Amino acid sequence: MTVTPATSEPPSAASVPPQTETPKQQVQSAVLQPYAGNDITTIVLDPGSYNTRIGFAGTDHPVDISSSLYAFDASTPENLLFEDQRINYPKPGREVRSLLKNGLIQDFDIFAHKVKFLMKNKLGIEKTTKTIQASSDENDEDQMETELEGYNNLPMILTEPIWNPKENRVKSIEMVLENLNFEAMYLLPQQSSVSFAMGKPNCLVVELGHDSCSVSPVFDGFTLSSKHRRSYLNGKLLTELLTSKIKEKAKKLESVNDTIDLLCNFEVKAKNTAQPKINKIEGLTQSFRDNYNERFFIQECKELLLQSRTNLTAPIPNSATNPPARSIESPWGENIVFTEEERFDLVDQLFSPDLANPVIKQWNDDHKEVYPPCHNDYMPLKRNTNNSTTGEEKNENEPEVENPELENKLSDNLKGLVDLIQHCIETVDVDFRPVLTNNIIVTGGLSYIPGLITAIQLELTKRLPSFKIKIVTQGNSAMTKERMYHTWLGGSILGSLGSFQQLYVGREELAEVGVDRLLKARFR
Repeated sequence: MTVTPATSEPPSAASVPPQTETPKQQVQSAVLQPYAGNDITTIVLDPGSYNTRIGFAGTDHPVDISSSLYAFDASTPENLLFEDQRINYPKPGREVRSLLKNGLIQDFDIFAHKVKFLMKNKLGIEKTTKTIQASSDENDEDQMETELEGYNNLPMILTEPIWNPKENRVKSIEMVLENLNFEAMYLLPQQSSVSFAMGKPNCLVVELGHDSCSVSPVFDGFTLSSKHRRSYLNGKLLTELLTSKIKEKAKKLESVNDTIDLLCNFEVKAKNTAQPKINKIEGLTQSFRDNYNERFFIQECKELLLQSRTNLTAPIPNSATNPPARSIESPWGENIVFTEEERFDLVDQLFSPDLANPVIKQWNDDHKEVYPPCHNDYMPLKRNTNNSTTGEEKNENEPEVENPELENKLSDNLKGLVDLIQHCIETVDVDFRPVLTNNIIVTGGLSYIPGLITAIQLELTKRLPSFKIKIVTQGNSAMTKERMYHTWLGGSILGSLGSFQQLYVGREELAEVGVDRLLKARFR
């Protein structure tokens, strides 16, 4: 399938000088002038810990949203599977692995195979062969010509988290330009991409994702990496809490060696009996079972059962007006009932985690990674402010006033969501705080939990009474779930701008200046 680039209105024939025929898509990395307007079709790739999104710049929805997983059989580990239907097919010995952890790509060779699969099977783009000169000296008549196979004449925008370490950024550039052989590329911070998707160059981006919850101030479209804050209170933790709660409530599941495994729906032959008839498939790996239940039954439980209290400090009323408990039917035919208090308590762990809970305690012990800022931090212009009492100029090197009570709450990686937002706001210069509090963008799959955004706004209003708190959301429809691909949407908008296309880095420029200089000068 040939990708036809979007072109602007053609000029009149009289105004076009005669010229030799050139390809419609031509990307020259060393010279910036040829990057003109809409003459380039850009691929936008947004890898996430739960899903990976890919599509064309200038469109309002990604072409494909697939799981960030791959599978292989124990008998043939070299054959990697990326199609969701094949990953979720129950086969003995099939292992399922994640491509990303904490938003970071784990194996770039396997991820490159994932990109090739998406380009061929989802976008319908095959690799092409291009003849290039082996020497850059145009006066050398004896230079050799070589054929380069890759995605020629196609640039790519690859999104990355703001905590992406330098070694991963180097591998990302080498994967796109040298392994996959795209014509040009750009590394786009995910938080900056969200700000452009919402049309807010100055904002506070709160991402509630599967592997991490992060808060990042953005000024003039650049993310302040040194002010960024993140926590491991995320969607994966809610999955663990729900799974543990279901195992406690399930009466029909058998315990084997003091452990209970959730049954998959394809293993249940009949469930309308006192004890379900089970046809358990021997040889299914634990990684397959965990992934299958997480993607289907546990995901359904999260959408149906999770709800947040709008007032986090008020107790749950025990009255007839309190909404009734909810139940969900398990794959093995058992109705599992969750009271209102239990449903609220699950989401409360995002705001104030209870270390007495064994699941929370184990989660805290397993997540001690710290990712220091590795981007060149953008410094917004500060207006001159004088001391109101002495008339002396404010010392820019003077440290910010710390909140000791808040610092005690942020002593570990399990920071409450509102504490995280408050701490991020207080670390920013006082002149910029009103802009942030008036433009808080909440995005990610967890933002669809009923009552969560209202709870964040009310709690921030109590803690920061001198600021106007305004949370900006978009894509409230449960059908489109636009907040789950805000990052990709921002890359699609930027990739369609001719002025942004001049920032692309090509293969020739990489060979000329090296990857280290590119990271310092071109990718903030």
